Amino acid sequence: MVAEERFDIIMGKVVGIFQELELIVSEIKADFTTESAQDPRLSLKVVNNSLELASSCVKRFQSYRQRNESTWSLEKDINYIRQKLRSFYRQFDNPFLGSERWYQRIVQLLDQLSEESRELGRILEIQEDNENMC
Repeated sequence: MVAEERFDIIMGKVVGIFQELELIVSEIKADFTTESAQDPRLSLKVVNNSLELASSCVKRFQSYRQRNESTWSLEKDINYIRQKLRSFYRQFDNPFLGSERWYQRIVQLLDQLSEESRELGRILEIQEDNENMC
């Protein structure tokens, strides 16, 4: 499979993960009274900030998927996207975000994002190996 195709598939998965995170945080916000009763450390500010972050990531990562509009090389795009994913982890990872049920799903989604980031790195490794073989 060509690197560009793999990139597009991975980015499709990344956008889907962000969309699910956005939906989960929306659900937490919609049921804030029940959620905060299960964990009184949960604040509306945390929920709103997390929702804003997830929503912006959906839009931002959808735009990253448009490789034909990028003036950067695939390598530079991938490195930049991996950097943005790491930044997202630092901003989003909050143990006070919802009930145990939601928190477990959020952790699973963050693990999936981490795996997709590693897959992006593998694209670069394969490209480098192919260049060295020539």
